[in-house]
Amino acid sequence: MLFITYFLKKENIVSLAKFAITGTIGLAIDFFITWLLRDALFINSYFASGCGFVVAASSNYCINSKWTFKKTRDSAIRKFVLFFAISLLGLAFSLFLIRVFQSFGISFYISKALAIGFVFIWNFSANKALTFRSSMVILSNNAETKSPINPLVINANAPNANI
Repeated sequence: MLFITYFLKKENIVSLAKFAITGTIGLAIDFFITWLLRDALFINSYFASGCGFVVAASSNYCINSKWTFKKTRDSAIRKFVLFFAISLLGLAFSLFLIRVFQSFGISFYISKALAIGFVFIWNFSANKALTFRSSMVILSNNAETKSPINPLVINANAPNANI
């Protein structure tokens, strides 16, 4: 329930909407690069999909760091590495899902679109919590303290903990 309540906060809804818009731009880039390599240049589907991912993830990082989550304090290199690592985990999950969907007779591009939908939730949550963490609230059973990992820690047992 706390997870749902957290995402219903206005600033998180705005971040989620911006992340979705950025993701849509990344989706277009990903599909274009994949199509170009797979259908125009006849390169292996999975390699083409991986290349599309790399280009899209890089553009998504640039847009998200400047627009979606602009109030963070970590170095750009650290954020990019973490963003890319999270995206790689998403890619692995995406490729797995594409394979599963295709095993049920679903076409490659429909499988890719379905996989992207599932991976979107992982990418947003992990990047909000880890890469662009200055706006992330975590729960602790201890008293309210500042966390070296996350700047704001809230005691879930406190009477005024409004999460």
